[in-house]
Amino acid sequence: MATDSPDVRVYALSPNSIQFLDRIGAWKYIKDRSQPYTAMQIWEESGPGLLRFSADDMGAPALGRICEDQTIQTAIYQSIKDQGYNFSPYFGYSVDDVKLPANGNNPSSPAVVKIEPKDTVNFQPKELSARLVVGADGANSMVRKFSGISTWGWGYGQEAVVATVRLPGYDQPTPEANADSTASDSSAPNTGRRAAPRNNTAWQKYLTTGPLALLPLWDGYASIVWSTSIAECKRLKALPADQFLLELNAALQSRPATDKWSVFEKSDATNLPPFINNLFQARPFGPVSNLFGKSPQELLQAAKREVAAVADVLMASAQMSDPLQYPPKLEALCGPRVSFPLSFSQARQYTAPRCALVGDAAHSIHPQAGQGLNLGVQDAITLSDCIVRTMSVGGDIGQASLLKSYEKERYVKNLSMMTLVDGINTVFKDEHATRPVASSSSAASASSHTTNQDKKDTHEKDYVSFSAQATRPGDLPFVPKMKQFLRSAGMLGIHQLGPVKNKIAKFAMGLDNSSTNK
Repeated sequence: MATDSPDVRVYALSPNSIQFLDRIGAWKYIKDRSQPYTAMQIWEESGPGLLRFSADDMGAPALGRICEDQTIQTAIYQSIKDQGYNFSPYFGYSVDDVKLPANGNNPSSPAVVKIEPKDTVNFQPKELSARLVVGADGANSMVRKFSGISTWGWGYGQEAVVATVRLPGYDQPTPEANADSTASDSSAPNTGRRAAPRNNTAWQKYLTTGPLALLPLWDGYASIVWSTSIAECKRLKALPADQFLLELNAALQSRPATDKWSVFEKSDATNLPPFINNLFQARPFGPVSNLFGKSPQELLQAAKREVAAVADVLMASAQMSDPLQYPPKLEALCGPRVSFPLSFSQARQYTAPRCALVGDAAHSIHPQAGQGLNLGVQDAITLSDCIVRTMSVGGDIGQASLLKSYEKERYVKNLSMMTLVDGINTVFKDEHATRPVASSSSAASASSHTTNQDKKDTHEKDYVSFSAQATRPGDLPFVPKMKQFLRSAGMLGIHQLGPVKNKIAKFAMGLDNSSTNK
């Protein structure tokens, strides 16, 4: 199984994903290396916006569990062995070419996959034929490339720094601590060491540079995912460990700038664009100004002050009823810091003759909602169900109708969740940050090369990001502040509406009425 300290790459598994892993016999190998989280808090740096979710409010044992990538993979391979399936894993190989038949409905025309070993001294290249090729090889999928499937999407001009950290107070295992853990949280992992009964909240803070997530792990460990600009990511990774930890704690513990959130500042009325100043000089503003004995700018300032006072009272009332909580201060950085680029990417189609794409090979999503792996698991569930139904009637598992049925069910559902998460990113992003620009990859450009080596050397990225400088509503001084006000008010409003908040959480986490944390 996994190493003793947590793997740097972890995922938030929803109850539906856990249910599927349990169904295939893998969850029993994962459960003890997972940490349930029963609460989640989302808040912002630049204003008083706050959302807090609780499993108790939804009648669920947990909102989900944080699990290691390495543990999940090992568990799935072990579950396949347990069930006696005849399979031959080829570790240390990469896809060198994929040849698909022109007619996917002809059983005598299988797909052919060429794989090449990294160790060419002790291993030889192989050519495999199959009735169905499933591309689950990540965002830079070679199966997708060689199958002629293009993508569309954009880069966010950001990267995420990922690392494992440790909370204070978990140095020595004690029987009393384990006993307390069992009493307070029956689902806590039984690792034989000090458990973390209070380390069961997932935190996500929206900084002006991007979201910063703190995800609970067992034994007082936690995982951080810090989304920021590419330049800042590079700087954070190069910092000494103690300085990085200092900046990380400062980012998590800093208080929101609640005294500066207001959209109604004096500068908004004095530094107006020329066309608005000209508008104030025209009718009917002139007579109105003379009636009150004040200039239009002064009237606007007075109106803003009054509205701001009312808004401040409402905001303060919402905050007092359920005040902001802060995550525990982090004690140590454990292991390396790694990073990965952030993008929105969707394959134009999920299938080709005798080929299907799942997971990141089919779609990439911003990590802020923790939905990446869960969408991939749902792909696997849908595809496996289609295969089982086809096999039950003696059908061909690679036939076009089966693959199209899978694509029809998953494409729109994935795109809906991806669009929702992208919309959240738009709501919280800094108005002065780099804006994404749409792009697409062309499979035709890859297929125009004459050799497989040429294809790999010219393996193009599926997305690009440019900085677009243009005048838009967000460039006006009052628009970003109005957006910030509406965002904060919306978060606090939803936070006060329990049923609405719970419905949002159930949709995002894939919760249903069944218990999945067995």
